[in-house]
Amino acid sequence: MNSSSMYHLSHFGATRKTSDWRKSFKFITQPLDCLRDQCGWHFVMEIVRWVADSSGYVTNEEETFGAARATMFSSINQLPFQLLLLVLRWSHFHPQLLRACATKLQRQTQLIPQARVRRELVAMQRREVQLWSGLYPLTEAVEDTTNWKEELSSSLLALDTSSRTQVTSLKLARLSKCCLWDTQKQFYKNQGIRAWTSGTIPFGVSSSSFLAAAYARITIDFLLSNADTVEPPMDENYLPNCFVWEAASGSCKFLHSFMLHFTQLIKANDEFEIRGLMPLVVATDLSDRVLSSRRQMPCFRLFIERGQLDFALFDTHEFVHGNATVSGTRKTLELLHSRRRWHVGNDGPVVLMGNYFFDSCALTFLQ
Repeated sequence: MNSSSMYHLSHFGATRKTSDWRKSFKFITQPLDCLRDQCGWHFVMEIVRWVADSSGYVTNEEETFGAARATMFSSINQLPFQLLLLVLRWSHFHPQLLRACATKLQRQTQLIPQARVRRELVAMQRREVQLWSGLYPLTEAVEDTTNWKEELSSSLLALDTSSRTQVTSLKLARLSKCCLWDTQKQFYKNQGIRAWTSGTIPFGVSSSSFLAAAYARITIDFLLSNADTVEPPMDENYLPNCFVWEAASGSCKFLHSFMLHFTQLIKANDEFEIRGLMPLVVATDLSDRVLSSRRQMPCFRLFIERGQLDFALFDTHEFVHGNATVSGTRKTLELLHSRRRWHVGNDGPVVLMGNYFFDSCALTFLQ
């Protein structure tokens, strides 16, 4: 830390020998010290280089800054907005830094949805203008920068006023009623299985065999603990009397691992046969194309033929509210292979599994 980095800061401060500049140097190095503690010296030298370049002090940049010439960002405008705000705050909105990022700051500030945050940012800029008064060595530059900051503040305030007018004219709605959920639903319908094969939707962790085995053990325990509520089959043409429902099966990689573990545990446990438990796993998804492709996979054929697995199209809105064109569809699913209607909750106990499902349901946050 006492090598080239310290030299660069000292050299940067030594370009002006006045007492005012020494005060200014001390003033700016204090936030740079804070920045150094969190981001390291290399990043601090980036800030010094930007200020020096914009001030016009350095005549031979390569000779003066040496190793610090290797940059993380080619300009301050390439900083992520949150990091840019931190740099501006730590530098007390240094006029040269502020000038360098003027366009980006104004553009990104306009994208902040909260009017309160925009107002606070404007107020902070105005306070920092007063701090730099009389400290900055280039009086003309300070005046010019101050004028620019006043213009920026005025434009942001104007934006804030127009935004408030726009907000009051909009009809507020609960989060559960916004367009986010329909957009998400349309994405899954349009993408089909490509949502997973393209790598857009992550599924590695949630499809592990370890997780599937744990789910299978919990499911077995639940079904056995609720066996007293299940009516045993009266003849050989039995119907399932307990269910495992996977909502939003997607690629069905988890489903395959679960079926292997689940059926092995059933085979090893005589209680299922003794107590007349006939479980059925129902894999559901919003996309009929996903279900069609998964049903044709050879790895599921044996489970389907044994009556251990079936598939159903599942739309959360229709499931809860029903289909307006078909009566009696609330809380029911049409099983595609057995071609019968499953009355969820009435036909027997249900274990519901949902990876990446519950956070995709329309909901409202209450504070």
